[in-house]
Amino acid sequence: MTPPSRDAVRVEVPRLVGRTVRMAIAMGHEVGLVVAGTDLDGPPLISRAWPGVWVVTAQVPRPGTLVHRGSLVVVDFTKESAV
Repeated sequence: MTPPSRDAVRVEVPRLVGRTVRMAIAMGHEVGLVVAGTDLDGPPLISRAWPGVWVVTAQVPRPGTLVHRGSLVVVDFTKESAV
């Protein structure tokens, strides 16, 4: 029996809202997803991991959605202001 292809494996999208950009990228990577900002032609999302603290404010698809491994999760984020 042939194992399912990588694209056939489905994973659950984690809740990324409220996480730092660095943490959101790591969480996506852990389950086999690609996390990117809304400007897909802009700088890589990891560039928002420093300086300062950038926090995810929205994501598509929603947490709990089943998607194929390797799928894209698009996030909005904002720089957290210093208190």
